[in-house]
Amino acid sequence: MAKTDGIDARMIAYYARVANIQPVPPATPELQKLQALHTRRDQLIEMRIAEQNRLETAHSCMRRDIQKHVDSLNRQIQKIEEKLAHLIAESETLSRASEALRSVPGVGPVLSMTLIAELPELGLLSNRKIASLVGVAPFPDDSGSRSGKRSIKGGRNSVRRVLYMATVSATRSNPVIRSYYQGLCSRGKLKKVALIAAARKLLITLNAIMKNNSSWKYQTVSCSP
Repeated sequence: MAKTDGIDARMIAYYARVANIQPVPPATPELQKLQALHTRRDQLIEMRIAEQNRLETAHSCMRRDIQKHVDSLNRQIQKIEEKLAHLIAESETLSRASEALRSVPGVGPVLSMTLIAELPELGLLSNRKIASLVGVAPFPDDSGSRSGKRSIKGGRNSVRRVLYMATVSATRSNPVIRSYYQGLCSRGKLKKVALIAAARKLLITLNAIMKNNSSWKYQTVSCSP
């Protein structure tokens, strides 16, 4: 998505498939299991959302049956989350990463779990690349002399969705993110635009923490792009 030329982008993607370029870092059996559990959790959540939406408009004769399915999905999701937490706690590498990520105000178990499972590149890429990978980096829409509106696109939606929700929390609990967000709003930025920018800053902070193998300290983590 970082390539503004569509033909170039498709050629690069085709080359990666033909050359069988492996992900960096390579997925260990431990990470593969974590990713499988996390993917299943996402699937169950999507199913629950669909059933909850049906429940609102369903005929009264079907509501009990749908509610039973929702309750069953809730139990399955809880079991998956318990397995994920247990797997992370058992692994020295994963538990250390989780502890470092959760040291940042606003980052809870769901975001840390999602980043470990779905974004193993965290801490290995530059700030610009990690922001593009998640889909919180603005891309230009220029053509010739025309200067279009910059917008985000592409990226890993499953990560971006959880990061966005965590950012909403961080604008209240994290002094750095709160100050940054409020500053953007005071300068006339739309709240949604400011939230995306704050999400990018939070992601860059987490990238720096993982890169430096450290924990969050107020006013000590560099967030420069």
